[in-house]
Amino acid sequence: SSAASDVYKRQVQQEKGVYESDRVDSPFLLGWLRPRIYLPVGLSPDQRQHVLAHERAHWRRGDTWAKLLAWLALCLHWFNPLLWLAYRLLCRDLETACDQAVIRAMTPGQRADYAETLLCLGRRTVQPVGLAFGREDTKQRVRHVLDFRRPPMLVAVVGAVVCVLTVLLILSNPGDKGTQLDGVSITCLLYTSDAA
Repeated sequence: SSAASDVYKRQVQQEKGVYESDRVDSPFLLGWLRPRIYLPVGLSPDQRQHVLAHERAHWRRGDTWAKLLAWLALCLHWFNPLLWLAYRLLCRDLETACDQAVIRAMTPGQRADYAETLLCLGRRTVQPVGLAFGREDTKQRVRHVLDFRRPPMLVAVVGAVVCVLTVLLILSNPGDKGTQLDGVSITCLLYTSDAA
């Protein structure tokens, strides 16, 4: 907690919601009602642009709230290994989703620059609540960024059609109600007569 207060004392506001400090070694987003982005000193303009785009994607998506709820669930069920696995997968998915949001409109060269920023700032540690730019499985994220392909529109359309047809088929099949006698299933009548 003294380290956190030291960061607050030695921070410099760069723009609204963005702070720079020589006490942080990796960029991160912290806070729920008014999240702040913290940057280490000495980022290049390209690195700064990549980091801000990534952390703002977390901000827009409300990922700090999702991670807080997941952490609270871990506090209640700390003994459940499946919940710890789910938490790790959630953290990985949050980072992947934000990476995709940032690189979607990038050229291959820009994606390579983004991957280089990940390599420069990435360290693999568990972050309980704050969302750090390069700290969640850096190797896998770099591979994903470099191999990113926008899915063809046909795949999305086929997937949507399959989902709609599945829902329609489930809703249109009421199941076997059995033979009816005056609106009451014969099997119900048999059970009640056996009980009597």
